[in-house]
Amino acid sequence: GQEPSALGLAASFDPKVSIDTQVSFDGARLALRKMALGLNESKISGDADIVLALGAPQVAAKLNADVKNAGQLMRMLGQAPEAFGLDKAFDPNFASAISLTTSGANVSAKLTGLTVSLENAQVTGNADIALQNSVPDMSATLAVNLPNAARSAALLGQPLSNFGLSPKATPALKTNVSANVKGSNIAANLRDLSASIAGATLSGAIDFALTGGAPNMSGNINANVPSTANLMSALGQSAPDLPQGFGRAIKAKTNLSFKSNQLDLSGLTISLDQNTLSGGVSVGLGGSVPTINATLQSGALDFSALSSDDGSSESSSSAGSGWPKERIDASALGLINGDIKLRASSIDLGTLQLGATDLGINIDRSRAVVSINDLRAYQGSFGGQLVANNRNGLSVAGDLRANSVALGALLNALADIDKVQGNANLNVDFLG
Repeated sequence: GQEPSALGLAASFDPKVSIDTQVSFDGARLALRKMALGLNESKISGDADIVLALGAPQVAAKLNADVKNAGQLMRMLGQAPEAFGLDKAFDPNFASAISLTTSGANVSAKLTGLTVSLENAQVTGNADIALQNSVPDMSATLAVNLPNAARSAALLGQPLSNFGLSPKATPALKTNVSANVKGSNIAANLRDLSASIAGATLSGAIDFALTGGAPNMSGNINANVPSTANLMSALGQSAPDLPQGFGRAIKAKTNLSFKSNQLDLSGLTISLDQNTLSGGVSVGLGGSVPTINATLQSGALDFSALSSDDGSSESSSSAGSGWPKERIDASALGLINGDIKLRASSIDLGTLQLGATDLGINIDRSRAVVSINDLRAYQGSFGGQLVANNRNGLSVAGDLRANSVALGALLNALADIDKVQGNANLNVDFLG
């Protein structure tokens, strides 16, 4: 005489239920042997002992659980997935051998042969879970396979568009995870990591720890980005129009470490299109602006895309208009601090051809100093400094030296002047 809805169940509540067990009770202990419970397609079997201790009942059980269509079961029991922020299509399967003990509010469970599937996503492995005095203690070894991480996130009620990614993005993730949680401390080791999005791939191994609220991370990664524009679009960002040689396609491998607000990349090798650099980079995030320190080496660098016929013609057509009168915005000098060193065997700038190059860039509180330690070009050598200071309004200065430079070839490259021959020494000082 009771409608299911009156008991908080779905109006369509009409399950297929089966119960088969051997029961014994000695006044304090309820023993269930060869228990087999069935609810539609789901089954739980095994043995359980329940001690009815005053104030702190105790349970010990060894079970095998095979739960099919958990979302449908939730809905049938009056607890629709949507009520928990999940998508209405949330309907996972769960199977595991479970060893369970409880004493009052303390719980300990060991899951072996665990398999959780949600559409084509799957997690398998083993886990130990304990709750002692309301403090969680968990360890798990899992294999995670998310062929469509966007779909999995949406089923869990967290579409990736909530995090700024394009609704069309379909990232994939596969990895083996060893994780430990003790109270608020978390540690996870990711091995055989493989991730992809918009044609870009990432592989490697990463160790992560959160201790006392401070994150630490270390590992090694390999990245391949065939199209930076496609990747940025998938991440919900404007696709940059990069010149060839500046990273339309990127390949990189590095060791990485993040600790105390500092990211270190060591053993770095990065290819930006046809240009490959190696070395180390350190990024400090503890100050008001990031601090970047880098030491990089390379072979021949090709930045010839910086010099184009279109750019030349535009410059020529506008030359007669005189110096621009707009205020120069040099605020970018205040975005970072740091010290960057670069050595290259040659640099092709299109109109200018540079040989062996040793440069340094120091940026400190909106003041940048470019040090030309040694630059070989046009049969001679160059050295000196260029300074741009925007601490109290923009000012620029320079102290440049050139020794035994083929002046004709240099002027021809810079200004298309071909009437000068011979070598020369030059010294230029300026302040503005």
